[in-house]
Amino acid sequence: MNPQTPIATPSSIALSIAELGEPGYRLLKSIPITIQIEEGAYLASFFEANVHASGDTDQEAYENLRSMVLDTFDSLEKRTDSELATGAQHQRRVLVAYIARVPA
Repeated sequence: MNPQTPIATPSSIALSIAELGEPGYRLLKSIPITIQIEEGAYLASFFEANVHASGDTDQEAYENLRSMVLDTFDSLEKRTDSELATGAQHQRRVLVAYIARVPA
């Protein structure tokens, strides 16, 4: 191997979302996420629900993912299986196992 050739190895951090930070929602269990750092970009992922968000910092990616999880939950929770494609049906099932709506 040429010692001048850099090896691109992405780093990742396993975390969880332990609170949603928004009224009207209750977290049923912590959401496992991964933040990957590749080429200076941060990508936060909730793989089980296929929800991802990026940011300029790890904190921004985390916050963006938390927001995206809630946005996805909002858009899917009221729809029936017949209204959703198979992937969206899976997303909804996963998200309702982690999040519940409560009176604000």
